[in-house]
Amino acid sequence: MIAGVRIALKDAIHVKGAEFWLKLGEPYEALQELDQIRWRTKIHPWATFTFIAALRAFCRDSRLSFRKEIRRDAQQRLPQRFAA
Repeated sequence: MIAGVRIALKDAIHVKGAEFWLKLGEPYEALQELDQIRWRTKIHPWATFTFIAALRAFCRDSRLSFRKEIRRDAQQRLPQRFAA
């Protein structure tokens, strides 16, 4: 129990599952896990902290994969003499 608020066992399992997905490096799965908790639990500090961590990891992964796609696309479009 954090901050005097109780979390139902079902929701606590989802939050803990999201933490494990983050440890495995799967932020999208963590966000899906957090999406299954009830709205009352979403304002709990533990759930909020886990959500922010998952969102940051997801954004970081998305930016990295987007950069790789841009680099690959640019290399395919450039003539071979300009490719690095």
